[in-house]
Amino acid sequence: MNEKILRLVGLLGVIIVIVNLVLFAFTIITPFVFWIILLLGAVLAYGVVPLLRKKN
Repeated sequence: MNEKILRLVGLLGVIIVIVNLVLFAFTIITPFVFWIILLLGAVLAYGVVPLLRKKN
């Protein structure tokens, strides 16, 4: 994978988690949705990004 793509994936993940936190703080989303999105972000950070980096 290209380094630019890895940075884009990482930046997109960070943006999604920050937007998730803001929406939860303003009670626009429920706690269940908040934790699901946070869990998906953690799976992305822990599982997918190292795999992408290894293939590089």
